Amino acid sequence: MNINKKNMKNIHLIFIVSVLILYKPVFAEESDISNISVTADTASMNTEAVTQAQQGNYDQAINRLKAAVSIQDKNSAATYNNLGYTFLLKRDYPNAIENYKKAIERNPVLIPSLANLGKAFYESSQYSDAIVYGEKVIRLDPQNSNVREWLPSAYKKAAEKRMFELEGLKNQNVQDKKSEIAEDDTKGQPSEKKPMSKVEISGLLELAWNKKPQTITWYGPHTTIPFPVKLSTELWASPQIRVSAEVKNPNMGVSLPYFISSEENIGVTFHSKMFFYGLGIYFSQANFSYDSIYKVGRFIQNSAYPKRADTKLGLIAGFQKEFSSLLFYIYPNLLFRDPAVGPQSIEFDRALSKLEYRIAYPETPTSIIPAHFELAIGLRSNEFFITEYSAAISGVTVGHYIGWYDLYLDMSFGKMTPVFNKIPTQFGFLLGSRFYFQDFNNKEPFVFANGQGYAGLTLIMTPVGIVIGPPTYKSTSLLLDLYFKQMFISRIIVMEKIGTEISGISEPANSFFGEIGIAYTF
Repeated sequence: MNINKKNMKNIHLIFIVSVLILYKPVFAEESDISNISVTADTASMNTEAVTQAQQGNYDQAINRLKAAVSIQDKNSAATYNNLGYTFLLKRDYPNAIENYKKAIERNPVLIPSLANLGKAFYESSQYSDAIVYGEKVIRLDPQNSNVREWLPSAYKKAAEKRMFELEGLKNQNVQDKKSEIAEDDTKGQPSEKKPMSKVEISGLLELAWNKKPQTITWYGPHTTIPFPVKLSTELWASPQIRVSAEVKNPNMGVSLPYFISSEENIGVTFHSKMFFYGLGIYFSQANFSYDSIYKVGRFIQNSAYPKRADTKLGLIAGFQKEFSSLLFYIYPNLLFRDPAVGPQSIEFDRALSKLEYRIAYPETPTSIIPAHFELAIGLRSNEFFITEYSAAISGVTVGHYIGWYDLYLDMSFGKMTPVFNKIPTQFGFLLGSRFYFQDFNNKEPFVFANGQGYAGLTLIMTPVGIVIGPPTYKSTSLLLDLYFKQMFISRIIVMEKIGTEISGISEPANSFFGEIGIAYTF
């Protein structure tokens, strides 16, 4: 049989087709994959995802678009563009930038991706990069309304940011020059950057709601200034030496008399890499003309000496790491009562203490709370010891004790760090419980520490021996403070605070106050 070339060619074609049919099960999986990549309806997936994104269902949209990308990655510029668009609506600018870049890698002239990539850079304050992509779009589409909306502002803010950076470099150069001089002065010993110093002034207006007559009264100290004010400063003489000073007429609490007319405090601390320690001196002035307490009345009997002052030395110590710190100070009770009858006079002693632990949680991309966050827990006390020698009425020496103790939780969000084009803001609250104690007309002569001991505890001599007599528990109050801080011009901090002290049922008043202050850092 003669088979010509044409017939031979047909036989070969029939043979190849037959082999492919016979081996179809072997190539089925690969053929299905190929068909999916070509025929899958990724367009509808994109349409649905964009609709979900515009409705605010960002996570569902992102999952659908990622599925579309996994199906057709090589031809998915539009899908990556939609992913970027979804993240842009979500204000997740890092992920928006990443996906817009992937879209542009697949289609370098995809104008919506170029425009929105520039906008994502603009919204995240990366103005130089925003300008680069904005200009690319203008060259391709001179009338693009998206880019024309933000590009002029990007030029302006890029210039402002550069000026901000140059000003910072100038300040840093001045600081570096000072550091070089300090290094020369210490004969080659390395010097650290000096922390920021601060001067602060604030005033407080307090009102009290009296429960019994149900009236609102102005609640404040009996001084020439009708409401509490404070002036304080924190100066760093060097990176290791901190000097602080404070002058104020204080807010003492609704269950204490306003016999403290003013107080001053000066402290010096020495800081190593981790620990700090130092000394403080505290001055208090008392005017016992205003010594009335609810259900107690006037407790000072010796009216011949209504005014007294106290000078107190204290210890300050603690440690400070990058994200945690511990502060402790104590100005102890040092007045010991002389049991012997002396001249008619009044002795006054003040005791203060504080223990606070603070931990910071800096903002990170994985932070649950989108801000710098700090948490502090603490215990503080404020105590007053008064001794009347040969009081006019009783004829014997008597002691009085008044004190409160606060257990508190302090939470704050944000940080006072200069940031370009933003007003650094910090806000937070302090929640505390205050415990009041008192012990009046203590006539036990043979006891230590002004007849009240320490923290109001008294050693009393009895026929059976010496026993401890605790002070009388008076009441408990709930404290709540809300505070806000804003930094302007990288130097000025404005502070506002509102708060309340809610006293117990048996107490006569609740307190409400507002405070405003301003600080200058340098």
